[in-house]
Parts: sequence; structure tokens; C-alpha cells
Amino acid sequence: MHSLHLWITCAALCFTSSVQAASEIKPVGILRTDKQTVALFDEFFSPPRRFQKTLHLARGEHASSSTFKQNVSVTLIDPSNGLLQLKRDSSNEVLHFKSALPGDGAGIILEDASVSQVLAVYSGLANKNILPYPNLSEKLFTLTTEFADSSVGAGTLRKTLTQAQVVLMPFSESFEIAVPKNLADQKFDRKKFLKPTNPNKRLETGWLELFGTPMPQLLDICGDLLGLAPNAQVQRVFGVDQLSYEIRLVASATSEEVTDALQLFFQWQGFDLTKTGGTISVTRRHQP
Repeated sequence: MHSLHLWITCAALCFTSSVQAASEIKPVGILRTDKQTVALFDEFFSPPRRFQKTLHLARGEHASSSTFKQNVSVTLIDPSNGLLQLKRDSSNEVLHFKSALPGDGAGIILEDASVSQVLAVYSGLANKNILPYPNLSEKLFTLTTEFADSSVGAGTLRKTLTQAQVVLMPFSESFEIAVPKNLADQKFDRKKFLKPTNPNKRLETGWLELFGTPMPQLLDICGDLLGLAPNAQVQRVFGVDQLSYEIRLVASATSEEVTDALQLFFQWQGFDLTKTGGTISVTRRHQP
């Protein structure tokens, strides 16, 4: 069993082991707040084109793609002119967005951004952790708006998502869930979820970062938090579909909140977690 530690996992290594995937880091916008100005990126795998994760980089910061085949650094962010200057490996790039933020207040430029990017920006502005329904939407978002403060900006993005049939709903003190509109009436009972031995243990910002993480690895994380060893036979229960989603802790949460959120994620995939002795297992949900 793993000791409790920072979990940062993705599907990149699993995916590239069987397919020679290319990774594209695409600039999709600029976010300016009273605290910082960052360039916004979506990373995709291809073929086939599949979302992997979002990146937010300030001037001077850099990141590598999930396949470690591409490096991007930001050399200039000029929201007043909708301008980004990047260094991609050894090449310099200048990107002009179609819109700009002419004032010096807070605002955002999005141009063909993924739903995960909109959720990531919303998450930071609202200071809420987001549990997204997997493969939520393929819609791309283009939006330019200024806002008085972070709460106003979060409200604008919430309305934008609602118009795209993506609904944000409260789940716990620090978590909201993002689901398709047709699932907005879904009922769940957190009291029925398995609980950690120390449910009030605080997990700090950055403790959890998941990017398309396969279900067996999610079970490892749940087992770690619940103090249970995953059943050795669980691998064969799950399908092999690649899921597009990301979950990050941007706000401190309790271990109970995190395990509850992950168990709801399992339910969305048609599974319940069950405790058998000192192990954790999965069972297919009964369809009424």
C-alpha cells in the first residue's frame, strides 16, 4: 500500500506504450487577474485527437508535454493587444488572438478552448475543486470579457457553461461537479460512500492532479485514502476506454471529500466501491 502522498497521474505513458502518439500544446487564451497574468494552453494527443490536460503559464515559466517530446516557454504576455510570444523547443512563435483586453483590469480571452480549460479557469476564480463528468463535451469556447473581480468572472464562465449544456452543481464544501444538462437531476447520497479512517484530514492545494487517469489507478488512490488494499483482481473489471478529464485540488479539501468525489466518478462509469475485509473492490452497479 502506498503511503499518503502527492498524487499526480496521467494516461500518457499508458497511451504511448501502444501508440506512437504526438502531443500538441495549443495556446487558447490569456487570463489576467489582480494576482497574475497567465497564458492558457490545451494539450491534445493525436492520432486520434484527444484532450489530455490544461496548462497555465506565467511569463518566464515553461512546461513539457506529457510525452516529453515538446517544450514550451512563455516569453511575453500582452493581454492589452491579445499577444503571446512563445518559445517552442528551439523555435520562437508570436500569436495574436482575435480579441484583446484593452484596459488594465481583470479579464479573460478564450479562443477555441476546451471545456476542461473553461472549467480550470472557473475552478481557480471560484476557488472550487471541480469533479467533471468524463468526456464531458467536445465544444470549443471563444470568449473575451473583462470582470470586476474573481467572483464575477466565475459567474460569467458558469453562465457560458450553462449555455453549452454543462451544469455546475454543489457536491461538498470544496467540490462542485460538472455534468451534462441531462444529468443535472441525478441523485447521489454521500452518506452511502465508503469513508476514510481519518475523514477530516486536510489535503492541501496541489495534492491531487489527475489527467485522464485509468480507473485502476483511481482505485489505488481511493485505497490509499481509505486505508485499504485494492483487490488484485480488479484490473479485468474495467474497460479500456480512454477517458478525457482532469481533476486538480485548487482548494484544500478533506480526505472524505476527495474519496466521495472519486466514488461518484466510479458511479458515473457504472461501478460501486465495496469493502471486503481489508481490501477495496469494485462491483458493477445494479441498473433499476
